[in-house]
Amino acid sequence: ASIHANEFHSLGDSAVVLLGAVDWRSGDASSLHSANYPSRIRVTANLMHEIGIWGKQTSCFFQGVSGHNVFSRNVCFNGPRALVNFNDGFLGLSTISENVLFNGCRETVDHGLFNSWDRTPLRSREGDLPTGKPVDTPGTSTLTRNLLVNAYGSGHGFDHDDGSEYFRTVENVVAFTNACKGNFGSNRECNGNFVIAPDLAQAYSPKAEIRTHSGVCAMEADNGQGSSFANKRFANNTCIFLGNGTAYEFSGCRADRADAGPYLNSSVWATSGNTFILPSGSILHVRCASHSIVFTEWQVALHQDKDSKMLPGISLEEIIANASALLKILDT
Repeated sequence: ASIHANEFHSLGDSAVVLLGAVDWRSGDASSLHSANYPSRIRVTANLMHEIGIWGKQTSCFFQGVSGHNVFSRNVCFNGPRALVNFNDGFLGLSTISENVLFNGCRETVDHGLFNSWDRTPLRSREGDLPTGKPVDTPGTSTLTRNLLVNAYGSGHGFDHDDGSEYFRTVENVVAFTNACKGNFGSNRECNGNFVIAPDLAQAYSPKAEIRTHSGVCAMEADNGQGSSFANKRFANNTCIFLGNGTAYEFSGCRADRADAGPYLNSSVWATSGNTFILPSGSILHVRCASHSIVFTEWQVALHQDKDSKMLPGISLEEIIANASALLKILDT
């Protein structure tokens, strides 16, 4: 089934909702006789705007107890919450690609332009196949070649919240907020993205103040020491700051012990091969819980961010050229 080349506007609620059902007692949708969920739906080339006039927990695209869907080449803007929202970790296998998302989270800040949750175990069949074995973990979903512009106060670009797992967030362009945020969960990669001025996120506050120390390239929030950091990576990204920058914020980060190296590695993402571009004379830090660590110490003393580097400023023309090349705008 497909939803193609429509305009959705001035809606009381969400534009497209894909919603299934499971046995509420067990969370099991793996039975071939009781499976009741949408999958393999293609939502492409739609224009979606002015959504959530009355309902506020709304999106251009929402999937819950659903998966293995495609949301591609859509333009979505002007909504109260996340513009694309995955309600749970059921099934996985979805693709979000080549979309333009901006002006989301106009009535909230604790969210991203893309948001996912994974609070409850749900059972599906592996690979969305009748012959697949019952599994409790989703297949990997891919988010790629999207342009996200934070122009109201969205806290994040891609917000993988509340245990979200099995995501590839790769080769996107994210402007004026961080590329990836996580909260618990595992098996996520945020690689090869182009992040423009995350420290401009506060410029759209009521006072229009530009706070050049507030934005980070990536963060893990409220994770504590018990969070699983299995296979969470931030690698080969480019992040451009307006002034002094903070590369990451890891709330559960620990670097205050004698065995800081091994202990630290269990409380942060695996980071490597990233490029941080700052004006000459600017300083780059990492926010490790309540500590602010100079990036060179983060690399040399704490053995993080292998092969990452800092470079001096970049022109607007170079930013546009690099973003266009990543999104392959000139190829289509």
